[in-house]
Amino acid sequence: MDFEKFAAQQGLASGFTPPLTLDEKLNILGIDNIRGDKVKLLPFNVVDLELSECKCPREMDIDLELLCGINRNYEKSTNWMELLDNLHRPITIEQFKCVPSFESFMRTPPAGLDLPIVIEREGYYYIDGGGKHRLTIAKCLGIKSAKVIIKEVKT
Repeated sequence: MDFEKFAAQQGLASGFTPPLTLDEKLNILGIDNIRGDKVKLLPFNVVDLELSECKCPREMDIDLELLCGINRNYEKSTNWMELLDNLHRPITIEQFKCVPSFESFMRTPPAGLDLPIVIEREGYYYIDGGGKHRLTIAKCLGIKSAKVIIKEVKT
C-alpha cells in the first residue's frame, strides 16, 4: 500500500515529501538550459579512494572549480546534472532562496551544521560523505567556493 495515500486517507501527516523532478529542481534553482548544458560538460568522475588514517582532516575554503566528482564507487551518475537529478532529499533545494544567499551559506554555514566532507587527491576534490546535496547544488549553480572538511587519501 502507498503510505502517502494511506496517511492522507486517515488525515495523518506522513512526513514524506515526494521527490522533485529535475525540471522542478532546475526551476527552483534558476538554472536555465544554457547553464544546464554547461553543467553537463563540467568534469565529473566517480572514484573509489581509500582514506588516509595518519593525516588529520582540516577545515578549509576550497575552489569549487577543483571539485570534480564523488568518492562513491556505487554512484551511477555520469555528470553533475545527473547527480542533481538523483538528489533524494528535496528539502535542501526547497530551502534555496537565491544564489547570493546560498553562496554565503556555503562560505559561512550556520553553527551546528556539519561541514561537507571532501577527499583531496592530486589537487582535486571529491565529495565523500555529508554535504553531497549542498556541494552538488553549489557546483551546478557555479558558486566559486565552499567551506569544507578535507580528508586525504592514502598514497
